[in-house]
Amino acid sequence: MGVKGCDRNGCENVMCDRCSNKYGYICSDCFEELHMLLQEIKIKKGLKMQHSDMSIKEFMESKKEEKDSKDLNEVFPFKD
Repeated sequence: MGVKGCDRNGCENVMCDRCSNKYGYICSDCFEELHMLLQEIKIKKGLKMQHSDMSIKEFMESKKEEKDSKDLNEVFPFKD
């Protein structure tokens, strides 16, 4: 894995090991979010397509928002 910055708008992750000739680098966090988003779209629309280029383009251009993990950290605290 190289030190390549994620090409999603607003993402600061630099450890990307996936790259598209069309969309650039994507980190594992954004890839997982994109995968879940596309699955949700397929379920809602009942689609059988693999993916939508427009959806991927829109996703990569969308601003990545910081996740508020405070609540999850309280539910699932680290064990010493």
